[in-house]
Amino acid sequence: IPSNIHISTSASSENFPIYCGDRQNPRIAITFDTENTAKYLPDILDVLDTYNISATFFITGKWLDNYPEETRQLVDSGHELGNHGNNHIAMNQLSEEECRDEIIRLHKKTEELTGFQMTFFRCPFSSFNNTVIKVAAECGYQTVEWTCDSMDWKIKNAKVIARLLCKDPNLGNGTIIRMHVDTPFAAPALKIIIPKLKERGYEIVPLSQIL
Repeated sequence: IPSNIHISTSASSENFPIYCGDRQNPRIAITFDTENTAKYLPDILDVLDTYNISATFFITGKWLDNYPEETRQLVDSGHELGNHGNNHIAMNQLSEEECRDEIIRLHKKTEELTGFQMTFFRCPFSSFNNTVIKVAAECGYQTVEWTCDSMDWKIKNAKVIARLLCKDPNLGNGTIIRMHVDTPFAAPALKIIIPKLKERGYEIVPLSQIL
C-alpha cells in the first residue's frame, strides 16, 4: 500500500481498496480525480485523443453540478466515470447512512445526466475505514485507489512529474496512475508519459480493463 494513504485505525486488512490491477498483462490505467475546475480538461482530452486512449475520471457531485456538459463529453468521448463522493469529504468521519448518501446521491445524478453506470469508487482524501469499504460494496462499487501518484497536484513542472512517475518503482503491469483534472501540468506531463509507457510495451486502457 502506498505510503501516502491515510487509513483509519478501524480498517481491517480485509477491507482495503484495490491499489493495482492484473499483474499478468502489460496494461496500465490512467485515472483522473476532479474537484475544482474543468479549465484544463480540453488540453487533457486533446492529448488522450491524440493517442486514442480512454481514461477513467473520478468525479465529485460539485464538479458534475458545475460542469454537466463536460461530464457528458467524457462519456460521449468513450471515457469511464468513477464516483469520488458527492461532497468530496473525508468519509471515514461519517456514519454508515451518510457514507451511503455520499455515494448514491452522486450515482443517481450521474446516471440521470449521462446514463453511465459507475462501478468504481475512490475515497476523497484516501480516507477510509471498514464502514466506507462495506457501504461502497453494498452500493455495487469496487473501491479503487492507485499504484502510482503523478504528484501533479504538488509538483509544478511537467517534466519533473513525468520523470518521477516513469521512474516510480511501483510502475509495472496493472499499474493504476492517479492524475488530476484541475492542474495545468497534467496535459503537458501526459505528452511525455504516454509515449514513454508505450515505448516500454504498455497498453494504456480504462480501469475496467485491468480489474
